[in-house]
Amino acid sequence: MIKRILLAVLVLSLITPAAVLPSHSATNSPAPTKKPTVTKKPTAKPTVTKKPTAKPTVTKKPTAKPTVTKKPTAKPKVKKKPKPKATSKVAPLPTPVWPPKGYKVSSNGSTFAKIPTLDALKGLSNIDAVLEKSLAVQEDGVRVCEKYACGAIQVASTVGCTYWIVTADVRNQVSATDKTLKVLGQLRTTYTKTGPKQFATILLVSKELLDPLHSIGNFKADCRSDIPVETVPTTTYTSNS
Repeated sequence: MIKRILLAVLVLSLITPAAVLPSHSATNSPAPTKKPTVTKKPTAKPTVTKKPTAKPTVTKKPTAKPTVTKKPTAKPKVKKKPKPKATSKVAPLPTPVWPPKGYKVSSNGSTFAKIPTLDALKGLSNIDAVLEKSLAVQEDGVRVCEKYACGAIQVASTVGCTYWIVTADVRNQVSATDKTLKVLGQLRTTYTKTGPKQFATILLVSKELLDPLHSIGNFKADCRSDIPVETVPTTTYTSNS
């Protein structure tokens, strides 16, 4: 039985290929044309052209023309005359009590004289223009009384004088310990006219170099009423050496 079944299967397998396969003729039938594979091209996206952004239009503002203001016609300036510079005015000499106190009086009682201290002399130069001018005189660029031995005397007269003659001795102290005085020479100074009870400070300048041991003393003041025949004012120094 089994053998029959196997035989049947074998016969069937031999028959089946002939029946199934188509018959081949001498002319080969054209193979079926394959349809070309169509590759779909990717759809091109439309190119979007960006519109240029419109730049804002800048409108130039019209330049404002400067307003020209006409200046008023300047009136000619009137030049003011410069004020004269204030000059230091010398205060008038104070009128002292008469007869003056502290003064030596002459034998006739009309002439008065006094030797001022150094501090008093400085104060008098601020109010006496003639004295201030005398002290300002220079020699070799140095004030005379800073170079030479000087002295001064204050005078006044009840009746007034046409001019004055003042004499004095220039002295030297022997040493700092020995106060013995030696006369080096004589000074003679003339001074201008003074009115009644008018005070004057007369400066006497020697030619002896300034020295702490030098001094001027033995003053004599002569109030003259005649007309001078010599130069006034003037100073002469006569040395004993």
